[in-house]
Amino acid sequence: VIIEGDVARTTLAITLFNPSSRMARCELAVPVPGEAAISAFSLDGLEGDPPARLLPRDEAREAFEAIVRKMIDPGLLEFAGYGLITSSVFPVPANGEQTFRVTYEHIVEGDGTSIVYELPRSASLDNAPDWDIDIAISGDRPILSAFSTTHDASVEIDDAGSATIDGKALDRPGAFRLVAMREPAD
Repeated sequence: VIIEGDVARTTLAITLFNPSSRMARCELAVPVPGEAAISAFSLDGLEGDPPARLLPRDEAREAFEAIVRKMIDPGLLEFAGYGLITSSVFPVPANGEQTFRVTYEHIVEGDGTSIVYELPRSASLDNAPDWDIDIAISGDRPILSAFSTTHDASVEIDDAGSATIDGKALDRPGAFRLVAMREPAD
């Protein structure tokens, strides 16, 4: 996550594992802030740089299904309503992994001196995979303090007032929430 001023750019990397002996297709549902604008989408390991096009939903689904039938490596990303995107990922190799990446941008909450960033997440209480988050905050006003209200994360603020937040091997489900206080405007 990179927060510059009042804009957050978040890149999610979700690694899918296929334990079966056959190639698989995976359907993901990923929560995002309702006002998010998607700026990038990719699947790691595909040859070349696959073209990304925005299509009407029905046309995109039809194109995706045609590609899957030909055993080519497609990815499909759709808004599934306010605050949720879905993706069809193919292929996830037999006994292998495929990493899905999506980048989105949105305006952070706050009142001028505070920044409130939330990473919406969902996970089962019985099956909460470990995950990491790295956040860098910069802007024209120095950060004075920062802390997560939901998860353990270390915070470092340099002499210039930029902050780095590091959460490694987090295992609690639920949204990650960060509050940062910056120097008031003159």
